[in-house]
Amino acid sequence: SMTVIDLFAGTAGAAKLQDIKDNNWLVNEANLTFTIDNTAMGTVAPEPNRIYLYDLNNKRPLIDYFADLTTANSSKYNKFIYGGIIQKDASERGTTYKIKITNHIRNLILKDSTNVKLGLVVTESINNPSNVNLFTPFANDGVTTKFVPAMSVVNPLGTILFGSNPSVPSNQRLKLEVYYTKPD
Repeated sequence: SMTVIDLFAGTAGAAKLQDIKDNNWLVNEANLTFTIDNTAMGTVAPEPNRIYLYDLNNKRPLIDYFADLTTANSSKYNKFIYGGIIQKDASERGTTYKIKITNHIRNLILKDSTNVKLGLVVTESINNPSNVNLFTPFANDGVTTKFVPAMSVVNPLGTILFGSNPSVPSNQRLKLEVYYTKPD
């Protein structure tokens, strides 16, 4: 399973991105925060330890992935600044996943990079961003997907995340957080 994320999509999204460019925002940090739908997940389903966000159009990791050289005692927690690691509450149930996309947003603003569609999958190993060919390609939002990250196929677990649909309560929607400085 995977989902497609299209940041700054449509006329309103493009206008917001242009407004940010016109105001010369200096992006200090940017993150995508995904909230887990615990009601739909139930209490017995094990949750994946990590999700992985990547450039779906070009089948490669985001620049923030490459910029993070952090390592941990367990390789499952490498690239912990880039994120995607499950956050849990006191009852040990997952609540959110947060992924840093600061450099991706900076490139959209400062370098006029192409606003690519992003793919989101669960992953077994953040250390292996390679892709595998799908036996049966599928279409999603006008994009035909022929490849998926190899480690998403290896991971037997799944999760259910809230999206950005207006019917989702605002405190549970997918959040793009951008911390910035406005120049004088």
